[in-house]
Amino acid sequence: MDHRVLKRNVLLKPIKIFSKFSHEHIGNIVDIHTEGMKIVSKYHFHLNEFLHLLIDLPESEMSIHEIELTAKNVWTKDFLVNRYFTGLKFENISVETKTDILDNLIRRYGFSA
Repeated sequence: MDHRVLKRNVLLKPIKIFSKFSHEHIGNIVDIHTEGMKIVSKYHFHLNEFLHLLIDLPESEMSIHEIELTAKNVWTKDFLVNRYFTGLKFENISVETKTDILDNLIRRYGFSA
């Protein structure tokens, strides 16, 4: 039985995430909510590592085409050979960024799991 406070929102379309600094594609969002997300990546991130991210908003009709945020790795699990699931908790996220996540990702591309 799932005892999570916040429902996960599975995305119907792959949403790419990039390193804010190198602009390298580091993975795709698997599910998301306003406090964090699960990604699949070829990288194994360290526990408590902070990631500075850009979330690409495909086909966005709004003025915003990417969301910039910082997230902390709270867990990583092997998924396939050289592929990992990583749980990220958003850090110091603004109300505006939470709104962007809700409006541009969850409502547009997701459904509650």
